[in-house]
Amino acid sequence: MAVTAQVWKITREVPLARLKVDRAGGLQRDLDEAYYLRTIVGKFKPHKLGVLTVSEREDGDNVVLDGQGRLFSLRYILGDPALREQIEREIGERVPESIECEVFHGLSHEEEGDMFIGRNTRRPVHIIFMFYNRLRAKEPVAVEVDQVLRYHGTCVDFHARRGFGCVGLLDKLQQNGTLVSTIRIVEETWPGEEIYRRRRQMVEGVSLFHQQGMATEGYSVSEAIRRFQLRQPKVNALYELAHKRALATGVNQAVTVARLLRETYNIGAKRRMGEIYKVRGA
Repeated sequence: MAVTAQVWKITREVPLARLKVDRAGGLQRDLDEAYYLRTIVGKFKPHKLGVLTVSEREDGDNVVLDGQGRLFSLRYILGDPALREQIEREIGERVPESIECEVFHGLSHEEEGDMFIGRNTRRPVHIIFMFYNRLRAKEPVAVEVDQVLRYHGTCVDFHARRGFGCVGLLDKLQQNGTLVSTIRIVEETWPGEEIYRRRRQMVEGVSLFHQQGMATEGYSVSEAIRRFQLRQPKVNALYELAHKRALATGVNQAVTVARLLRETYNIGAKRRMGEIYKVRGA
């Protein structure tokens, strides 16, 4: 990772009480606590804790960029006197109340996000947390996706009532030039509707429909939205019907959604949209 000339680091012991986790800023993920209780707490060895990566910010906060699970495990042990006593008997030494950290000073928010990505590529990180940090690092595709979603009053989020979770698909649509129209159709056709409109199969289906529409004479996004609002107002019913047809035919559900939208679009149309076929990778 390239950092600015003002950034410097030092390795030192930091008390656990001074370490923080910045979940609000997207720098950390929700923990699989059972995993850490099993792999670290259940088999605790101080020498296996390694070194945490920390950003010391201007306000004095020491924010963990890499090592959240180890921090959780230590705090869990120290917070349970009986467990702490048991582990100390087993290992023959005290459970540490501080941990060695690689402390960076002077990192910008973008550099923190970039470092999080770099330090977590070898382990599974939820794609939404990775997106947040790509955004902090000002990665172009992530910034463009965020701008499109926010223009329509939404965002990338774990809960479909607040935003979209299908980050990989959003990246793909931005790169092939169909994201703007796809999100517009989804958000303007079914404003305030149930969460089904933001599921991956629906979003991909709308995109496949739109791509076929661009090859149809007289097609426009505004006209598609008008027809859908008039003839296909309930997205939940559309999603459930697509699911049933996909099970019955063996065709990918996103393709089935696109075909149902095509059927709706073609009702009373002078220029009918052609068939939508299953494409490679769909």
